[in-house]
Amino acid sequence: VVVGSFGLKANAEGLARTLRSAGYDARIAYNSARNMYRVVATSYDSKADAVSSRDQLRSKYPDAWLLFQK
Repeated sequence: VVVGSFGLKANAEGLARTLRSAGYDARIAYNSARNMYRVVATSYDSKADAVSSRDQLRSKYPDAWLLFQK
């Protein structure tokens, strides 16, 4: 579940720190095609679990969205 996308790595690192302090296993994924740093709050193998997490995160991060990896 992605909760933020930033052009500046420092901004992504700040949000990731905030999420970690709230108990999330947040990490940063760099999108070279868009030169953006995505902050991933949670990851799941199950789409249903990811949707549930996204819906919970949207209370604080209304633009949270799902990123699928193959």
